[in-house]
Amino acid sequence: MEGCAAKLTIPCGLEIFCIFSGNNNNPSHDCCKKLVATRIDCHNAFTEILASKEPQENPSKIHQMSVDIWNRCVAVASKA
Repeated sequence: MEGCAAKLTIPCGLEIFCIFSGNNNNPSHDCCKKLVATRIDCHNAFTEILASKEPQENPSKIHQMSVDIWNRCVAVASKA
């Protein structure tokens, strides 16, 4: 996990976390590129940690948001 977090950066991690908390809709292009660079396994690990820390949220909602974020970021990164 530490290797994953190092690739993402704290500001991008916070930006993506804000999407899960409903304070933002889309990550920036820069953060999308960094997220995709971490690879899907890291993204899934981040999602699992978030789901375990947010018991009031519906886990299926968190996982769906995760898929949506990943798909948007892959699309952004592929255009770069």
